[in-house]
Amino acid sequence: MPFSNRKQEKQTIPVYKNLARIKFLKFLVVGGGAFCLDVSLFTFFYHWLDVNVYVARALAFMAAVVVTWSGNRRYTFKSSECIEPFQQFLRASLAAFAAVIPNYGVFILVIKYTEKFPGMELVALISGIVVGIFFNYNLSRKWVFR
Repeated sequence: MPFSNRKQEKQTIPVYKNLARIKFLKFLVVGGGAFCLDVSLFTFFYHWLDVNVYVARALAFMAAVVVTWSGNRRYTFKSSECIEPFQQFLRASLAAFAAVIPNYGVFILVIKYTEKFPGMELVALISGIVVGIFFNYNLSRKWVFR
């Protein structure tokens, strides 16, 4: 009998890990869409409208927050739809703005230390987003969509 319990434990752990991986992949898909919007808007504001690089980044980020919350609510964390949408949006916004600290921080550091190299704005943008993904996923999983 003890062997059957071990077998059952071994089967349970991989199932949980697979579900967590699937949820993270869904989070990445939603984030990928938001990333495309983020980069597009940043490029539009900065390169086409000649908006200040930091203002362009902030405007693009705010639009990405709305898209990310909506996609994660409907797709990634679907079981959490029972939470009142406005309250959940506020939590998602707070989480996104908390994630902006590492995201925007990395963006600023890359801009600061590579300002002599043309085209580094996009590298700075992508670097910040990658750091923000992991921070935001943990906040989303543990607080926003619990």
